[in-house]
Amino acid sequence: MLQKWWSTWLTIMALTGSATHLCAGQASPAAQFQHKANWNYDFIELPRLEGALVVDLGDVSGVSEWILGVKARSEQPRLVAGEGRYLSLPPGKTLPGRVFERIDNLPPANVETSAGHVALRGRVGSAGPLILCVWAPASTNVTVKSSAGVLTTLPVGDGFVLHNGKVVAVPLEGPGTLIAYLMRAGMQVQAQGDVVALPGNRYVATLAGLKSHLIRYALPSEALRVPSGTATVPVTLSIEINEAGAVEAVSARPGGEAILAHYGSFVKTWRFRPFTVDAKPVRVRAPLTFVVAPSGTVAGPVGLPGSGPQGPGQPGAAGCCETK
Repeated sequence: MLQKWWSTWLTIMALTGSATHLCAGQASPAAQFQHKANWNYDFIELPRLEGALVVDLGDVSGVSEWILGVKARSEQPRLVAGEGRYLSLPPGKTLPGRVFERIDNLPPANVETSAGHVALRGRVGSAGPLILCVWAPASTNVTVKSSAGVLTTLPVGDGFVLHNGKVVAVPLEGPGTLIAYLMRAGMQVQAQGDVVALPGNRYVATLAGLKSHLIRYALPSEALRVPSGTATVPVTLSIEINEAGAVEAVSARPGGEAILAHYGSFVKTWRFRPFTVDAKPVRVRAPLTFVVAPSGTVAGPVGLPGSGPQGPGQPGAAGCCETK
């Protein structure tokens, strides 16, 4: 059950621009400025928990990073879930870190809840961070998993914060705590990163990583149409890229069989520069997200270079495209 609760304005202060006055977009001496990132968030009431909660993040590599905070609460368990969008600066303007423009609530259809279980499905990432804040009874055992497997299992205690799977020593007060922490982290690490490491020496490529490593790609010359529906539906394919940068496997999440049949053989011809960790090539997995419009028209892959009605490349130009 989705419940409208309140509006919150998150104020980020004391960032220094490089000859930047953000409000006016005009050059001025470097100075401190105040910026407000809006998250008019909704609470999602969760079913009663019986000592355990599983949070399934799905394809977490669809965004550049993710953060989950769980706070002890004796009342009705609940959740807020959103995705951040970073501020786009005018040409030639820079900041020492990333600044949120706003945080959008995840669509209700993308958040499935049942007794002891929260699952995120079919997200269309903006390449900004995925942000979740859960209130759960103390001593609840929380298991966090993704499509790659279990990431961690932790008891709530007073609460905890996970950033890309790692525990962060930050006292959690609410969603604002998570945003403030991500802002500080962004000041220190400006790059979104190409690879996210998971337990067991497993790796997933971020959207930014796919774009920066893509060398050759090809798409069908004809658009795909599937049976029409009543809403826009995101569908995810999963690809596996070997140490040499070749696509070894393409698979579909449930509901994506038609998209796999139409695009799969083309995606297998794609080539990437090898992904590396500590200067060594590694095998990575990554999601490709497509969107089915109410008319039945399929668009995607979302977020890749030049993506339009048929994603990167041009209609009628199958096998045409290489990047340097």
